[in-house]
Amino acid sequence: MLRRLLATVLIGVLFVGALPVLAQEGGKPPEGEMPKEGAPATPAADQAPIKEVADKVVATSKGLREDDLRSAVEAALKRYKDAKPDEKKELLKVLGTSAVTSRWDGVTAYTLKGMAELDAEAALVVEKALDYKSVRKHVESMTAGIETLGTLANPKTADLLVKLLNDKDNAVIAAACKALGGFDKAPESTRKLIVEKLVGLLESAYGSSRDNKNTAAVAKYNAVEQPILASLKNLTGQTFQNSLDWRKWFNDAKKKKWN
Repeated sequence: MLRRLLATVLIGVLFVGALPVLAQEGGKPPEGEMPKEGAPATPAADQAPIKEVADKVVATSKGLREDDLRSAVEAALKRYKDAKPDEKKELLKVLGTSAVTSRWDGVTAYTLKGMAELDAEAALVVEKALDYKSVRKHVESMTAGIETLGTLANPKTADLLVKLLNDKDNAVIAAACKALGGFDKAPESTRKLIVEKLVGLLESAYGSSRDNKNTAAVAKYNAVEQPILASLKNLTGQTFQNSLDWRKWFNDAKKKKWN
C-alpha cells in the first residue's frame, strides 16, 4: 500500500516537472517566463527591408520550391509601391530576371501579370522579358505579359504589341489585339499606327477566312475579330462591325486631327 502511494506521488511530481518542457514544445514559453530581451523579431513580409525582399527573390529563383519563389515575388510586388526610386529599380531588376530565368512557367506568368499593378517603368521590363525565348515558348506567360503591357499602356511598348500581331499563335495575336486597345491615351501618331495595323489585320483575317476549307484562317479570324473590334472602338469611339466600313472610315480619318 505504501509502495503504491509513493509511486503515485512520484508520477505526479514527474508530470508537473514536465509541464514547462511540454509548453515549450507547443511553441509557448513556460508560464511566468518572458521572452528573452534583445531577441530580434522577424519582420513581416510587407515590412522587411527592400534589399532583403529583393535578395529573397534571387535566392528562391535558384531554389527547388516553386511556392517559395512565388511568395518572394508576391512580397516584392507588394513592396514596390512604397519603395524609393533606387529601390524600385532593384525590385524591377530582380523581378525581370526571375521572370526570364524561372524554371516554373506558372511563376513567370504570375510575375508578369502581377507587374500590371506597378507603373510605366515596369512595362519596359515586361517588354524585355517577352523577347526572351524562355518566355516566348510559353503561351500563358506571353499572354500574361501582353495583358500587362495593355494595362500599363506605356507608348514605348506599342511597337512590340504591333509586332506580335504577326505571331504564329492565335492566343498571342488575340491578346495583342486586346492590349492595344488600352493605348487610347497614347500620342496621336501612336494611336493612328495602332488603328491602321488593327484594321489591316481585320481585313486580311476576314479575307482569308472566307474560304471555309481553310480551317486555320477561319480559326484565326474567330480569335481576333472581337478583340480587334473592341480595341478599335476604344481607340476611336467608332462602332463599325466589319472590315470594309473600318477601312473606309480610316482612309478618311487618318488625314484629320485626332483628339
